[in-house]
Amino acid sequence: MLHGRQLSLAEVKAFRIINSLPALCIKEWESIYTAVGRTNYYGQFVPEVLTDYCEQNNIYWFANCILLSPNLYVQLVGGQDLYDGSNENGANQLVNLSSAIKQIDLEYPQMLIICVSNQLQGITLQSTGGNGFSNISDQINQFKGQDVRELDNDAGTLLYFLPENMEQFIATVSEARQGFARERTIGKTEDLGQLSELHYNNVIQSLSDIEEFVDKVYEEQHHQAFKIQFNFGVIYEEFKSDQNDQVFVDYGYILPRDTRIQEHAPKVIQFEEDINEYQQNIKSEIINMQNYTLDSTRQRYITIYSMMIKTFNLQPQIVGASMKELIDFHCNGRKNVIYKNTGNNNNCYLEAVAKALHPDLRKSAEGAKEKRYYPDEIIRISKQLLIQVLDLSFDSKSRKMTDLLKTFDGLYITKYANIVSQKLKINQDIYYYNNEHKNYYRGLQEMYQCESENDKQDIKTIDILVVESEWEGNKISHAFAIANKQALTGLKFCPHCNSKAFDPKDKNYSRDYEKHIIKCKNNEGKIVKKVKLDNIQKPFVPHIMQNKTYQYLLANGRQHEFKPTQYFITYDLETVPKIVNKKFGKSSYQMYELFPQSVASTIRNKQGIKKIFFSQQDGDDFIVQQLNQLFKEAEQVNADNQYITEACTIDETIPYSMEVSIVGFNSSRFDISLNIQQMQCKDWTISNYIGSPTQAKQVIVHHKKLNLKVKFVDMLTYLQLMELKQAAKDFGDGYDDKKGLFPYEAFNTDNINEVLSKSEPFTMEDFNSSLKKTKITQKDHQIYLEDAKRLKNRWDYLQFYNEQDTYIMIKPLMTLISLQFKYKIDMFSFMSMAACSNAIKYAKAYEDFDINGVYPNFEDLSQKFYLTENYWQSKVREYQLQDKHQRRDTTDNVQDKDYDYFKQLFKDSNCSICGCKFTFINKPTLDRIDNLKGHSKDNVQPCCLYCNCFCSNKDKNIGKLFIQLRKYCMIRCLPTNLTDIDVYHLVRKWITGGLSNVMHRVNRSGIDFIKRLWYDKDNKKVTVLTTDHRIINVVGVDFNSLYPSVMSSEPHKFIKYTTGKMYMCGSQTGKIIGDNDHSKQTILRIINSKKDLQLMANYSLQKLKDIFKRIT
Repeated sequence: MLHGRQLSLAEVKAFRIINSLPALCIKEWESIYTAVGRTNYYGQFVPEVLTDYCEQNNIYWFANCILLSPNLYVQLVGGQDLYDGSNENGANQLVNLSSAIKQIDLEYPQMLIICVSNQLQGITLQSTGGNGFSNISDQINQFKGQDVRELDNDAGTLLYFLPENMEQFIATVSEARQGFARERTIGKTEDLGQLSELHYNNVIQSLSDIEEFVDKVYEEQHHQAFKIQFNFGVIYEEFKSDQNDQVFVDYGYILPRDTRIQEHAPKVIQFEEDINEYQQNIKSEIINMQNYTLDSTRQRYITIYSMMIKTFNLQPQIVGASMKELIDFHCNGRKNVIYKNTGNNNNCYLEAVAKALHPDLRKSAEGAKEKRYYPDEIIRISKQLLIQVLDLSFDSKSRKMTDLLKTFDGLYITKYANIVSQKLKINQDIYYYNNEHKNYYRGLQEMYQCESENDKQDIKTIDILVVESEWEGNKISHAFAIANKQALTGLKFCPHCNSKAFDPKDKNYSRDYEKHIIKCKNNEGKIVKKVKLDNIQKPFVPHIMQNKTYQYLLANGRQHEFKPTQYFITYDLETVPKIVNKKFGKSSYQMYELFPQSVASTIRNKQGIKKIFFSQQDGDDFIVQQLNQLFKEAEQVNADNQYITEACTIDETIPYSMEVSIVGFNSSRFDISLNIQQMQCKDWTISNYIGSPTQAKQVIVHHKKLNLKVKFVDMLTYLQLMELKQAAKDFGDGYDDKKGLFPYEAFNTDNINEVLSKSEPFTMEDFNSSLKKTKITQKDHQIYLEDAKRLKNRWDYLQFYNEQDTYIMIKPLMTLISLQFKYKIDMFSFMSMAACSNAIKYAKAYEDFDINGVYPNFEDLSQKFYLTENYWQSKVREYQLQDKHQRRDTTDNVQDKDYDYFKQLFKDSNCSICGCKFTFINKPTLDRIDNLKGHSKDNVQPCCLYCNCFCSNKDKNIGKLFIQLRKYCMIRCLPTNLTDIDVYHLVRKWITGGLSNVMHRVNRSGIDFIKRLWYDKDNKKVTVLTTDHRIINVVGVDFNSLYPSVMSSEPHKFIKYTTGKMYMCGSQTGKIIGDNDHSKQTILRIINSKKDLQLMANYSLQKLKDIFKRIT
């Protein structure tokens, strides 16, 4: 039975707020869409899909509370930014960090996620402050090992900062507690009928008081599932200034009100472990508060004097009712699809499990076409399962079992589905019925947690259907065993993984289904991601290989003519909020949807700087007008970036195909999402989109008539995370222009024309943010007035402000371009700061490269190549297919009978292009002399694979460049790309992302000590301390180090083993896995080989032996 009142679907949709969901991967999202029967609409109707999914999974909805991880946010929002009440970029840091943080809880009133036009939009209602938000587990781990500071005081509070004025502080505490009882509990009904209780403790003096208070509230819930939140009553200390600028201290208090309950993360409590974890979270919240400093503000919380805990009564979905109308509704007409229960008690869930587990217990009735279960036998088994699940001490046939079933209401499926899976060692796919859409869908998967992979093969998966109805004012649920889930859902399931479902009505059903089952069969029902590597090793030197312009100029001795892409366009989009919902009272909140109100651009070309501006005053299609103008301006920018001959014409011999860069600031998640729809029309279209559905790293738009491409990029991809004002200051090279101020909360879509048409300046109050709780200073307002007095009205100021944001990007971008170009890096030819840094690293490695240098062919120590018949026959077929595909004449192509001729040719000759010998590493191929003809015997010459791919059909100078690069790479032992998948996996497992704390310059087993970082809070410094523990094992190697010593190869005394230098990983010439004695001896033999040592750039023989011994 279900007790109490549960929200109806209509009530949920009225609020359209997403509740707590974990961060999900693509596969899991596919499962959600499959579960609700919307596989044809993947990525669409997000609110409806999540509404259905959350309801069927018994996820509870609250009008004033949500949780959403940014990983989930950025997958679903469709690129919308977080609006913090002051500007559209204010809360972007949370989203930008989503790739690094596993889960962040964004909570009301700091965050609401509302659904508008089939999308989710995030609206922040309060500035984040401090360290932002974090998941409960992450926050506990963050402050693990730290203690709550508890200072003695006469006020009877949990004091963690000594007040400047103790007497005034004590008086404030007394005033805050006055009129309130020491403890009290208040019951209340939320707006949607949900029951809650407010528990107050007016005297908190220590951490133990808090823990005892939480335990007491937990016991009062009688161990039923409930949701908990808390808030503190705090005393704050504030430093103020009087009229004479004399600083004085003042104190105030904040009561633990229900309206502030969302400042701390909630948690659903089901088990004692949950409440213990929440107590740890409360402790971490206090530590976070006590770590607060006065560096950025004059106000801080110094003590906790009281506490409020709010509990919500959750309504469990208890499966166990046996109402005839509900059973008949789902069973009639589905005799071969659903097994009908026969028990009269509320143990239908385990009866359904028993039926699904014992399909052999059935008989065929005379004349009946279908087979049925023995009812008595299934009921007996279901009773045994109930004893096993509930850990009952009596027998299933005892009188106690009979008495239990008389009053048994059923099992809380959200809790017991997992328990059933673990105790019975089964997997469960639980299906639900959508009353609105009249369809069945899988809503819950419970998997048995196996200890080993071998156990998984013996685990059975059963299908259970749970349906709901109302009876006598209460919501009831019933469970069935499913006989045919495909007939029930109308979907076709993969027979191998039994998870992926396909809609037979989909036009691509056959293609997708066949493709999936072939892949799934090969992978034994598991999702396996494969890495595709290049077939040929080539030098890894991005600034040459990935830039055809520099490649051509370098090959032809004209590298001094190389120039960066220095002409570009910047843009910025301003928005206006539309009030979607506004409510006042105890749970007051305000929700917005953002609409474009203006867009500005600054164009940098040879003629100088030009600004353009469009707004709602230019019509509803002002973004289209702006894009049209941008393409016209881009024509000139593109011409200015080209290479020009002495005759002032474009030099067609120099390959230059760069798109015109249009740069925004923090635009990848915001500006792009608001104008991406206008990027597709009859005149222009998106030709390339790089990024996720929610973060556009790069969008290339092609103008069909002008045959011109522009590239929308985000300036932040070339910077670390920062605000525009900071970027202008750090990279503006003394740039004096300041970012303007704008009162975003002074108007909305209802009154924008009325407000902006006024001629008088905005007042100081207009700049105040009720959402961020911030006010503008007199100094900043005076700066605004100086700017505004030159303008006619507020529309003009909007234009000035919008254009200024685009203008101040110019100088920082030019600085960044110049910094990269010192290393022959054209910044806009690379996608990000990381890509540019990577290119610089390898540019340093090739800074001594000379295309005309004398570089000997490298010695390949592998076995000399020997042509076999099977290899030759495969090559003959390959050449035949190549020529047919290119429609070349294949009449005289090489044949199998030419084997002896080419066997001898490969034996006696070297590569006809580079002169290298043919070995089993450097295998021969046939290069066509005349590229218009096929692979005939008289039109081919022996050639190594590298030269055939990169040199044979290119300009001779380009071919020479590629050969010289390869030789330089090999003799300097510089990196090439990996071509061996086994080596890739061997190296890949040691690669980790993120910043590295380099504390161990040298690692010697049994000699060097392990070090750790220590933070000196008083001096605010980080120090490396040596511990008492010695290093025993080497556990990993960094194969792609970005340390300066690697990038420059400058000698350093810390690098002991390689003559003071640290070298980058070179090329793979083979592989030996040291997993047995024989392979280890082979490795030692290579180290001891004098011939190999000559190639090791003066490595110390004894040091290499020492390294090997310590590793093994």
